[in-house]
Amino acid sequence: MYEGKLRYFTTDNQSIPTPEEKAIEEQTRAQQAEARANQAQAEVNRLREILRAQGIDPNNI
Repeated sequence: MYEGKLRYFTTDNQSIPTPEEKAIEEQTRAQQAEARANQAQAEVNRLREILRAQGIDPNNI
């Protein structure tokens, strides 16, 4: 028992995540990946605007 719940631990005394904890971890990872993708797309858009401002079509380079 750990914190009033039945928990499993590895031989290193590390707790094994419950299915609910694992789902939260996966959701957090997915949200972080989406945020990184959005940041990358924003950077691409910013660079495209710089090229356009210099008279360069970013689709033809």
